[in-house]
This record gives sequence, structure tokens and C-alpha cells, in this order.
Amino acid sequence: MRIKKYTLKFIGGKDNKIYLRYFATIEKGVGKTYDKPIDAKQRKEDLLLLNSNNLGGIVQKECNRVKEQLVNDIEMFNAKNNTYPTPDQLRTYNNAIYSVFDIEYHINQ
Repeated sequence: MRIKKYTLKFIGGKDNKIYLRYFATIEKGVGKTYDKPIDAKQRKEDLLLLNSNNLGGIVQKECNRVKEQLVNDIEMFNAKNNTYPTPDQLRTYNNAIYSVFDIEYHINQ
């Protein structure tokens, strides 16, 4: 299965939480998504400004940081595999790499 292009877009969720949606067409025109949560909140009315990079402020900076990090992960995957990741592959990678690891808990165990 080969993915040739993808899109990224900020979307709103419950309680005005922001997600970065990764959309890729997998096979026979079927699209799949992965919504990466961002530690920020914004009104749904401001998502258009956020997506056009015109919102400004700390929320825009945090969203851009997360987007840049995700683009780097996607492009690294593409360089190694000659295809973009499926949303499931990207979700698995993000959960493995960016999960919170409590070292003190594991030492005490």
C-alpha cells in the first residue's frame, strides 16, 4: 500500500480542545484519519485563523510546534519507507515515542 500525499488540519473537539488531523487516502479512495491531541484550547470560530496561521499568540505557537514535529515524523517515515505512513502507523509511532514515561515509578517497582 502506497500513500502519495496527506493533509494536516487543526480541528476542534469536545470542550474546545484542539486536535491536529492527519488525513491520508489509503486504498481505492478510502480516507483514514489520525487526530493528534494538542495541549491547548480554542473556540471553534477561531480554527479558520489557526489553520491559516493568522491566530497568533501562544496557542498558534504551540499548534505550529506540534505540527512541525508531526511533519518531521511523517517525512522521516517517508524517507525510510518511500511512502507516507498510514494514520494507524503514525498513531502507533506517536504513542510509542511521545508517551509519558514515569522513570521513578518503574524504579520503585
